[in-house]
Order: sequence, then structure tokens, then C-alpha cells
Amino acid sequence: MNIDEVADEQPSGGPDDKRREALRQIGLFGAYTAPAMLAMLTSSKALAASGGGGCCWTEALLASGGKVGEARAGDRLLTMREDGSAVYEGEVEKTRASEQPCVRVRTESGIRLTCSYGTPMALRRGGDVVYIEARDCLEDDLLPVLDDDGFRWEPIAELAEAGVLPVALLSARNGVYGAGDQTGRMIFTHNIRAKQ
Repeated sequence: MNIDEVADEQPSGGPDDKRREALRQIGLFGAYTAPAMLAMLTSSKALAASGGGGCCWTEALLASGGKVGEARAGDRLLTMREDGSAVYEGEVEKTRASEQPCVRVRTESGIRLTCSYGTPMALRRGGDVVYIEARDCLEDDLLPVLDDDGFRWEPIAELAEAGVLPVALLSARNGVYGAGDQTGRMIFTHNIRAKQ
């Protein structure tokens, strides 16, 4: 059975249609070749050994301008309240480095963040803020972002595989902190258990 046959058996008309189409495209382009599977299996072992968790790429930038991979306990973080109602100054509680499979998230205005598949992402769905893993996000999901235009919720325009990369888990006392691949342009993620 191939992915087209599976897709044909599923009912249509919901958000799962986008996920099925993405899986069909992955199958068409052979994204899961033997080397890719080996890399994913190797990184899964590293993830299990490290205790797992969602993490940002070590080269992603914090509001301070410092890199995620260089953050230390006590460093200041720009943090969002769990319900998405305010931004405040938090701090790094502890850090842990590992290598994990990653995804690049790009919003409608071009704000980008590279993070691990398991990174909890804050999404606005209806009137609620929910947290799901990055690997389960869909284009058009709304993310909290901050740049020169201020804090707002913005749709995801693109999700792309980034390969296995070095990442750093920053524990921020259950805070949702901002980081991004570009200076001064951040997506708020992390530190909340993924839940729906």
C-alpha cells in the first residue's frame, strides 16, 4: 500500500488534508531515504539519552542578541505568559545540549525559527492558546511573534525539514521564551508541556 492509497481511504474536508498532502509530497520526493532514516534513528537515540524535550537550534538568537547555545543559568529571557496575554522578563533556569531532528518554521512576515520536532509551540486556535509539538503544526496555525512591529499572532507560512542539528533546551521556569533565526525577530516557544 502506498501513501496515495492511504490518503484515498481517509475522509476529506479537514485540517488533516494538509497533513496528508504533506506526507504524499514527502513520499514523492523520497525524503525518507536510507541515510535520512539512519540520521533520524541515531538522533532518536541521542534524544532518548538526553532526556528529550523541545529545543531551539543553538545558533538561534534570543532577545538579548545572544545565541541559544551560549545561554547560561541566570541569563535574562524575553518571556510570554502561558495564556499569551503579556510579555515579561524571565530568566534561564538551566540548559541542556543535544542533537535532534529539526524543522524550520517561517511565518507570514518572514520571521523564522529552527527548532527540534518536539519543541512545544504556542498556537492560537479559536480563542484558546494551545501547545503542540513543532512536528504537528500546520501552515496557517497562528504563532506568537515579536519584531519591530510589536507583539502579535501570525500565521505559519512554511514548515521545512532542517535535518539533525545541535540544539539547546533552555528551562525558563515554565515560561514561553522568544527566539529566532534573525536578530530582533522572534517566535515564542518552549517550556510548556505539549497539550491539546
